[in-house]
Amino acid sequence: MSAKNTPVPAAVERMRKRLVWGFGSLVAVLFGLGMLYALGAFDSLIATGDEYTVIEGTSPPAPGTPITVVEYFSYSCPHCRDFDPQVEAFRKDLPEGVIFKRVPIVFGAGEQELHARTYYALEAADALAANHPRIFEALHAEGRRLDTAQAMAELVDGHGIYAAPFLRMVDAGPVRARVAAAQADQQRV
Repeated sequence: MSAKNTPVPAAVERMRKRLVWGFGSLVAVLFGLGMLYALGAFDSLIATGDEYTVIEGTSPPAPGTPITVVEYFSYSCPHCRDFDPQVEAFRKDLPEGVIFKRVPIVFGAGEQELHARTYYALEAADALAANHPRIFEALHAEGRRLDTAQAMAELVDGHGIYAAPFLRMVDAGPVRARVAAAQADQQRV
């Protein structure tokens, strides 16, 4: 007798049926739970303080007022670097009336403060688009040390801004004021 014509033992056949029915039942249950979730059946289980926190001093925008999405990031953060392409895609697909805003975070002085000043200087010079991903790559992929204004100026030189104007802007009062406002904002959140 060939292997094709060998009868399947009853125990094996019962196991196959149980597996098929079990898998089918699991798919049906997951589909049902997904539908309930999509219809909002579990919304009452989401509790303020556990899943999200309401930021004090905020309220839902009045109808017709733009919604602002804020991304707090740091050039020195590897997760921010990895997440940046997704943030860019999200930013480009925002519906009309939604404003996207980036805020560089600063914990104390030093490298993060320089990176925040760099962000605002490049934004003011309209050179941010040409340099934002390059800064992430230089820090994380190339391992460059961008811990001085001169090192940062060398990186951005010729990419929407030249080194000399960048060095003037990165230490200017308006840029430092924007960093101080960002620090105050992140403390509030």
